[in-house]
Amino acid sequence: MKILILLLAISIISCQQQAQVTSRVVKKSSSTVSNSSINQLVNEFAFKLAKSQNSDFFLSPVGIYSALYLVANGAEKETLTEFSQLLFGDSSLSSKDHLTSYSKLIKELGDSSLLEYHTALWTQQNFSINPQYINDAVTFFNTPIREVDFANSATRDIINKDVELKTHNKIKELLPLNSINSLTRLVIINTLYFLADWASPFKERFTRPQNFFDYAGNAKKVPFMRQKLTVPFFSNQQLTYLSLPYQDNRYSMQIILPNKGQEKDFFKNLSLNSFNHIKERSQKKKITLLFPKFKKENFLNLKPLLQSLGLKRVFSDKDSQLGKISSKSELFVTDAFHKTFLKVDEKGTEATAATAIVVGLKSMPRPQQIVKVDHPFLFTIFDHKTNIILFMGTHSFEDK
Repeated sequence: MKILILLLAISIISCQQQAQVTSRVVKKSSSTVSNSSINQLVNEFAFKLAKSQNSDFFLSPVGIYSALYLVANGAEKETLTEFSQLLFGDSSLSSKDHLTSYSKLIKELGDSSLLEYHTALWTQQNFSINPQYINDAVTFFNTPIREVDFANSATRDIINKDVELKTHNKIKELLPLNSINSLTRLVIINTLYFLADWASPFKERFTRPQNFFDYAGNAKKVPFMRQKLTVPFFSNQQLTYLSLPYQDNRYSMQIILPNKGQEKDFFKNLSLNSFNHIKERSQKKKITLLFPKFKKENFLNLKPLLQSLGLKRVFSDKDSQLGKISSKSELFVTDAFHKTFLKVDEKGTEATAATAIVVGLKSMPRPQQIVKVDHPFLFTIFDHKTNIILFMGTHSFEDK
């Protein structure tokens, strides 16, 4: 069994105590979906996130990207420029072509019996939000609008319970205590839930404890699963790559195993181009695979990470420039949280992830038949229909 859940929470706060009511008229967009490199941009964003990590991690790039895009669609001036540089490179963030392309991607992500994708916009009751922002959220992001009273202490529990429901009880307490208050005006939530068995499940009777070596070369006994199978495979003098398909072959877990002692440097220097090059050179090969069972849980405060990637103004209570969300109040992002859960076993993988944003005021093939993943490795959960990295991480059994 494989389950992956992502939750992103972004909180936005107002610098003002009062706000006026505005009408919320949702109009259908007449924009047409254009061809776009949006999936390439999401995967580039994945590697930006990965390079920012100094230890083992597990996150959902597309989930974080989605929540940030919703904020970016309400940004102006220099803040919009910062979002554009992080999410879109040299592209224009305000272009409807990007919005319609991303809307198409969201629909393709949801067109699956194995993946549940949700975004929600929680807003303060009677708070004035620009109708165009609401229209874009509903039309392009398929985001329901839910009004609550953030001054009510029960609101945090309501949002957390909704997240828990969408992640099938795997993500709890996404919004920490004191993460929202009477000045909170919006909370953007994105969740992904993925459940799938391996196309070729491992047999439990072959699972045995063996040594796994961490970054320092220290050995730890962990359960290793074992089976013979034919999978996309590539190996040279620096690394071994293989792709383990899930039951419908739309998704796979892609594993890159660098040479022992070179893992950290390899992970830091790995780019999307090199990653794609490795995948393109893989060929079907019959191997005997020894792969560890493992479990990961992680809570990530995205605010310092995003600031280190150049997203600074949106977190400032002086020059956040979120006027496209509301022209009646000055808003800024106070917090951004990402929570994940992952479990890999003989049947597949169980994983959850959640993000919240709070706004407030040449190959040299070796005759290698046995592949033993016994030291730190990088892995992704990849959607071959959309060519999107849904989840990405590294593992060394050194999780804190």
